[in-house]
Amino acid sequence: TDTDTVLFDTGTSPEILAHNLEILNRDLSQVHNIVLSHGHTDHTGALDWALARTENPRLIAAPGVFTERFSTLDGSFSSIGMPLSRAEVEERSKLTLTEETFTIAAGIALTGDVPRRNTYELPDRRMMVKQDDSYVVDTFIDDRSLVLDTPDGLVLLAGCCHAGIINTLDYVRSTFNRPVVAVVGGIHMKGAGQERIERTIETIQRDYPTIVHFYLNHCTGDEAVRAFEQAFGERVSACPAGLEMVF
Repeated sequence: TDTDTVLFDTGTSPEILAHNLEILNRDLSQVHNIVLSHGHTDHTGALDWALARTENPRLIAAPGVFTERFSTLDGSFSSIGMPLSRAEVEERSKLTLTEETFTIAAGIALTGDVPRRNTYELPDRRMMVKQDDSYVVDTFIDDRSLVLDTPDGLVLLAGCCHAGIINTLDYVRSTFNRPVVAVVGGIHMKGAGQERIERTIETIQRDYPTIVHFYLNHCTGDEAVRAFEQAFGERVSACPAGLEMVF
């Protein structure tokens, strides 16, 4: 905004973030806030690098962001959690952990814990957390999205949307009491079954006719993107790295 700058997630590696910033002709020196959508390493892998190039920013996330996380996608338990400990982050930033909706700056808010209220947006059973001496399915209660309050309505900026896009939209509508006009980012439907894709689209068509733009990327999945394109036509746009939007 005119007065605040937010970095939402850092990507997988310093090399990628540095490369993209150079091409965009931007740097991190004016970043006042770093916000983490959740604790997976593909969203936090360059956090150490980013903290080294900012001046004691406020770092905002859910309390569960430091939870140890594992993936079983390759048949074994691979660590995919945060690269930095809570102590390391506290030493280098103004750490703010919140379970509730949090206002970052004028027109920019972070969602709190998103209630899971439907029967088809279920956790990916291949994503795990360690609980005592065993592993359990990760419910991603730390999943967060940004909400931008624009003159035309709300813009939902999703990191991964592990909470489910419908659960998240329901939460945003009830919390902010304004129409959602755009969804930007990853909505984690890669590998989703046909039933979930169809029910998601049907719910959006019925309950969220105000959404006029879908900019989908990251973990949305090719099948889901094609289904959205068939359902919503020109309202669906590509969202590649380097795309700049002004709201």
